[in-house]
Amino acid sequence: MDVSPRRKTLIEANLCSPIVAEKPTANFTSDKQFVLLGGDVNFTDLSTNFPTQWSWTFEGGDPNTSTERNPRVTYTLPGTYKVTLVATNSLGDSDPLVIDNYITVSEEGLCGSATNFDASYTRSAIKMSTLGNYTGYLTGHNSTKSTGVSEFFVNSLGYYYISGVKIRFAKIYAADEDATATVTVWNARGPQNAPAAVLERKTILLKQIQEDIAHNRPTTIVFDRETPVKSRPYQVGVEFEYTSGDTVVVTSSANGEALNSTSWIQAQSGTWSLFSTSLGANIAMDIEPLVGMNPSVQVSASSQMVYPGEEVTLNGHGASIFVWSADDGTVKNIPGPQLIVTPTKTTTYLTIGSGLDLCYDSTYTTIYIRQDILGTETQDATKGITVYPNPGRSSLNIRIENNYTGNVEVNLQSSVGLQVASPLQVEKHERTIEIPLETAALRSGVYLVQVKLGGRMVSQKWIKLE
Repeated sequence: MDVSPRRKTLIEANLCSPIVAEKPTANFTSDKQFVLLGGDVNFTDLSTNFPTQWSWTFEGGDPNTSTERNPRVTYTLPGTYKVTLVATNSLGDSDPLVIDNYITVSEEGLCGSATNFDASYTRSAIKMSTLGNYTGYLTGHNSTKSTGVSEFFVNSLGYYYISGVKIRFAKIYAADEDATATVTVWNARGPQNAPAAVLERKTILLKQIQEDIAHNRPTTIVFDRETPVKSRPYQVGVEFEYTSGDTVVVTSSANGEALNSTSWIQAQSGTWSLFSTSLGANIAMDIEPLVGMNPSVQVSASSQMVYPGEEVTLNGHGASIFVWSADDGTVKNIPGPQLIVTPTKTTTYLTIGSGLDLCYDSTYTTIYIRQDILGTETQDATKGITVYPNPGRSSLNIRIENNYTGNVEVNLQSSVGLQVASPLQVEKHERTIEIPLETAALRSGVYLVQVKLGGRMVSQKWIKLE
């Protein structure tokens, strides 16, 4: 600036250090005036006449006072509080700016849940036949081939994340132990707040839902990652498929109990509409998202149902430190963001996270073992089954020695459940039979030999050598 005649005049005119003509007039704003319990408020000074010092007083806040220009304050007690600011420049102090009832602190914390299902509602599984010439259930599989149901949540407290959801199911029928349902989070930017873009999906086994119904509890679904809803309204629900004869029904209130029109249904065409307008049903579903301003521990699993000894990879998300344990004692306080296990029976793994401010610092993940291969080995029909030689090379034999008579089916699968040979069927009329299998073309490794005798099955491990 010294070598430029025109720029030098900026310094000589004192424009970079403006002359203060009078005392400041205090003024401020904040990023929020309604705050969740334990939440932070960022204050911004807007005082005039170039103040150089600030004296804040925050009723109910932590800190209670501050001399920073733009302080950040935490509120840990519910209530309504005033804020005071005095700004100072070289000519003196401003008049105190006191705004009563400026900050309102909710009784709701940084972590919580949401629901439209009032405690007074009647838990119901409404049949479609009560609404017309239909079959099936209003909030589940039915003759109209509805492909999904969902609940709308206003998110009035501005929660940022959904870590999971609790859904109470009313009825379940699984045609196959691999049967699943899909729990989905959508944004609510469709017409009239209808579900629009998918934010997260999680596939769950109907087997898990069956166990929860039997124990009269909701099904807890923890998403694989923290799902951001960015303080906006959102939708949470269940998507259905019609390929395997399964039946899934989400619990709802009795028709006419809920009048807020928060429940939505998706037609076979993919179009969403309110239950109240499409079918005249005034309900709310028992769906409870787990929400928060902070992240939570999340766990993703490479598989939910495996064969005994099959490898499963569990990955932790949300925290910076993870510790793993298993309910059967096979894993005890193992640190790290990833755990690789080979369960031989249905096992639940506990993940505890730390290192960050978390809403939920732990979660459980259950890995199920396929029941078909466990079979009923203690029953007479499946006793006396031997696979030999084991280990073997170019061939193996299945010897069956018991009192069963009828059809026998033999399947050979890889350790991850892939069929490696065509099924072989024979009729058993004698007490003892032997069934040879040619295995010369198979690679070395571990295989599963499944033997079905009528409606029962037993599986045995067989090792192929080079």
